[in-house]
Amino acid sequence: MVARRALPFLLLCCTLVACGGDDDRDRDGRTGGVGDGPVFVDATAEPGGDGSLDAPVTTLDEAFDVAASLQVERPRIVVVAGTYPVSSRELGALAPRIDGAGPDETHFVAADATWSSAGTVDLSGATIEGALHLRADTISCASIDVGEGAALTLTGTTMASHTGSAIAGRLALVDTPDLAVTSSAFEGGTLLVDGATTASLTDVTVRDSAGTGIHVRDVSGEARLTRVQVFDVAELGLDAPDGEDQPVDGVGILIERSTSVLDDVLVARTAFRGLDVREGASTMDRITVAGGGASGVSVQGGAVVAIDELVASDAGTIVFSAQSSTTLRNATIRDGGLSCILASRGGTLVITDSTLLDCPQGHISVLNDVETTVSSSVIQNAEASACVTISANAAPVRIDGTSIAGCAGSGIGVLEATDVIVVDSEIRDVAPDPVFVDVADGVSVVDGEVTIQDNRITGNAGAGVAMLRSTGLVAGNTLANLGDAGVRAVDPRAGGDRLRIADNEIAGATAAGVVVFGTSAVIEGNTIDDTVLKVSEGLGDGVVVGLGADVEIVDNTIRRSGANGLLAVDGVTGRVAGNRFVGNDAYGVRELCTDPSTPVELTYEANTYTDNGAGETASCE
Repeated sequence: MVARRALPFLLLCCTLVACGGDDDRDRDGRTGGVGDGPVFVDATAEPGGDGSLDAPVTTLDEAFDVAASLQVERPRIVVVAGTYPVSSRELGALAPRIDGAGPDETHFVAADATWSSAGTVDLSGATIEGALHLRADTISCASIDVGEGAALTLTGTTMASHTGSAIAGRLALVDTPDLAVTSSAFEGGTLLVDGATTASLTDVTVRDSAGTGIHVRDVSGEARLTRVQVFDVAELGLDAPDGEDQPVDGVGILIERSTSVLDDVLVARTAFRGLDVREGASTMDRITVAGGGASGVSVQGGAVVAIDELVASDAGTIVFSAQSSTTLRNATIRDGGLSCILASRGGTLVITDSTLLDCPQGHISVLNDVETTVSSSVIQNAEASACVTISANAAPVRIDGTSIAGCAGSGIGVLEATDVIVVDSEIRDVAPDPVFVDVADGVSVVDGEVTIQDNRITGNAGAGVAMLRSTGLVAGNTLANLGDAGVRAVDPRAGGDRLRIADNEIAGATAAGVVVFGTSAVIEGNTIDDTVLKVSEGLGDGVVVGLGADVEIVDNTIRRSGANGLLAVDGVTGRVAGNRFVGNDAYGVRELCTDPSTPVELTYEANTYTDNGAGETASCE
C-alpha cells in the first residue's frame, strides 16, 4: 500500500461529523479518568485498564464494553497505533465514534467479523485487513483504508459515507438508502454499491482492479458519479451469468438496474468493457473511454442512455447498444478495431453533432430493427468497409446533414432494410472494397427501400447510387466525378413501388449517367452532363435502359455524353418524352437489339436533338 501521512484524528472527526454537545471537553482527550470519555485503546498497554488516557484498555471489545457504560450519547473510542483483532459484536444502541491514529498506524484485522449497531457509527483513521461488515443506521468512514485482499462492507439503514481513503481490497456499500464515497483512491481495490436509494461517488479513483472496478446495482433513486476515474481493470476468469454469452469480467464501471448521472468520468485500459450500463436510465456528460477491450461503452438490457461529449477510442467496438436506446451528442469516437458503433436487436440509436474517425471495419453498423438517426456529424476513414452499414432493419433510419468520406466498398451500405432516408449529406471519395474490388459506391442498396435526396455524392471509385432488387426515391442529388454510373438500378424488388430517379444533377459519371436494367423506373427532370466513355464496356451514355426494364424517361437534359444520349437495349418498354439531347458524341437516342424475341418497345414524344455527333436517333428497325 502507498505510504500515507496519518491525519490528526480529532481534526478529521470534527471536520467530517458533527461533534455534538461535548465541545467543552479537552480535544486531546486528556481527562483524569474515563468519565464521559473518550475511551482509549492501546494494544501494548498493561491489561486491566479502565480506558482512560493513563490506563487504556487493550482490545476493541473492552473499549465497546466501557463505552456502553458511559452516560454519553455518542461515546468516542480513540485507538492508538497498533494492530487490533476484530471479532463480531452486537453493539445494540451503542453509537460509537472510533478514531484510529491513521491508516498507516492503526490496523483492524477481522476474520469475517460483523459490527451491528442500531445507531450511528463513525470510523476513521485505520486500515481494514481481512473482512469486516459494518451494519448501522448511519455510517461514516473517513480515511479508512482497505488492505490488499481485504473487504469492508457497509450496510446502513439510513446513510453511509466513505471519504479520504485508499482501497486495495473491496469496499461494498449494501442496502443503504443514501450513501456517499468521496476523495478515495482504490489501488488494486474494487467498489460495490448495492441496493441504495441514492448513491454519490465523487473524486474517486480506481486502479489495477480485477473483475469490476466500480459496480453499481439496484439503486432505486439516483446514483451520481462525479470526477471518477478507473484504470487498468483485468479479468478474473469468471463464468458467464445464466442466459448470457459472456461474463461480466474486466469491466471498468458496471451500472445495473439503476438510474444514474455521470459527469467527468474517465475509464481506461479495461480488459473487456470500459463502461457497461444495463436495465436503467443514465445521463452522462464529459465521458472519456480509452482501451476498452471488446467495447468501450456497452448499453444493454433495455437501458436508456444519453451521453454528451463522449471521447472514446481503442476498443473492439467503441459503442455497443443492444435492445436499448442510446443517444450520443458531441461525441468524438475513433480507432475501433471492429466498428465505432454497433446497434442491434431493437431499440433506438441517435447520433448528432459527432465525429467518427478511423474505424477500419466501419463506423456505424445497424442491424435487426434499430430505429436510427444520424445528423450533423462527420464520418471518415474506414479502410476496409463501408462507413455506415444498415442490414435486416425494418425500423426507420435517417441520415441527415452528415459528411461521409474515405470509406471502402460504399459510403452507406443498405441490405434488407425497408425505411432508410439519406438527406442533405455529403458522401465522397469511396475506394474499392478490399475483397470485391469492383464495388466502390456512394450508397449501395440491396433488397431495400430508400429515399436518397438532396445529397452531394462525388469522387467515388464506383457509382454514386447502386441499387439491386431495390426501390425508392433518388432525387435532388448532385452526383459528380464518379468511376461508374451516377445511378445504377438492376432487377426489380418483389412487390415494391416503382423506382423514381428525379431532379438530379449528374456530371462526370463513367459508362452511364443512369442505368436501369430489368426494373421499373421513372427517370424525370435530371440533368446529365459529360458522361465518360468506358472503353472496356463500350459504354459512355447519358442513360442506359434495357433487359426487361419498364421506364418513363421524361423532361431530362442529357448533354455531351461520350457515346449516346440514351441507349435502349433488348427488352425495354416504356415512354421517352420531352427530353433534350445535346452535343452527345454518338446519337441522341440509339436502340440496340440483339435478340428479336425481346425487342425495344419505346414510344417517343416531343424530344429535341441538337448537335449530336452521329445524328438524332438510330432505331432497331
